[in-house]
Amino acid sequence: MIFLFFLPQTVYFSTMDVTPDTVKQWLADHPDRDRNWLAEKCETEKRTVDNWLSSPRGLPSKAVIIIENLMRADMEKRVAGMPPLYHLVLRVQLEEFEQWSHAALAKGKILTDWAIDCIKEAYQADISLENRHSSPESANIDPGKSPLAALPPPEIESMPSSRGA
Repeated sequence: MIFLFFLPQTVYFSTMDVTPDTVKQWLADHPDRDRNWLAEKCETEKRTVDNWLSSPRGLPSKAVIIIENLMRADMEKRVAGMPPLYHLVLRVQLEEFEQWSHAALAKGKILTDWAIDCIKEAYQADISLENRHSSPESANIDPGKSPLAALPPPEIESMPSSRGA
């Protein structure tokens, strides 16, 4: 049995691995910040920050602590402002999992993106069917037109997620 976990949220720095590369990426992800800003926060000069970020030796321990705290504060602000997320767990046999994976690859997608798209399409088709039931044309509805009509129904469990997981 294969378990699929749909986790729409990715934690930016789950382990707070402060390296020159992660610091460069973190600064690049925040256009309002640059090496001058970081130098000010670390109570040093920009040239020192340039040296840290270009050295193979890594960053000094005092700078790591300061930068880790800044990164953690960013992550906490972002997570606090997010709505609660839910995980969707599907139990499927290996053969079915492989079929879904091939279908996703045929569309140029990874399995989770493909599955989310299928669920959204099925939901929209369902809404359309509900809207058509109230119209005179409802006799012409073909339930086989659903995007998921060809797929067997999987077992589905929904669980609330824990933030930052």
